[in-house]
Amino acid sequence: MRLLQEVDPVLAITLMAILPLFGFSIGVVYVVAGMRFGMIGGGLVIAAVTSVHLLGSYLLTRGFLRAPLQRLLARRNHRIPVVPPGAESGVAAIVALVPGAPYFLRNYGLALTGMPLRKYFAVCLLIYTARSYVTLALGDLGSDPSREGLLWLGGIFVVKVALCAWLIRRIRLKMRTTADAVPADVSTF
Repeated sequence: MRLLQEVDPVLAITLMAILPLFGFSIGVVYVVAGMRFGMIGGGLVIAAVTSVHLLGSYLLTRGFLRAPLQRLLARRNHRIPVVPPGAESGVAAIVALVPGAPYFLRNYGLALTGMPLRKYFAVCLLIYTARSYVTLALGDLGSDPSREGLLWLGGIFVVKVALCAWLIRRIRLKMRTTADAVPADVSTF
């Protein structure tokens, strides 16, 4: 802990902003931000570096990485997914909420779909920053588990699942409404 306090804050923030773009664990970034800058300062740092992550992922996947990623997916008989119009914010929220895929892959995946940055930036920034407070506030439950901490984690998990279910239902209804509105004689690509 003392060593962490001695690290130059500008260097710490710079590393937190750059390393996750290339696969470094966002969980470690959250823990370091909390330990180095506290709850309020850590939250502000997380919001700032998350902005860099979202913008950086967008620029990288819209730039020189797009063609190689498309070729890689094509070799495996996959395509870059397309998000239905009007579902961008919901899809971004689901991607940001559901655990599983690494953080940097989630960000690259959203940028690759072709949705505009403004459609997912605010949603992801809000969700990622809010999620970081779980790590900042609860700390390491593995080394000192408590009933209250586990209940908080369980409650947060239930809220995330319920929110994702609601968003999926909303997107499906929107897609069904959109499909019903398209005339039968109109051909699609």
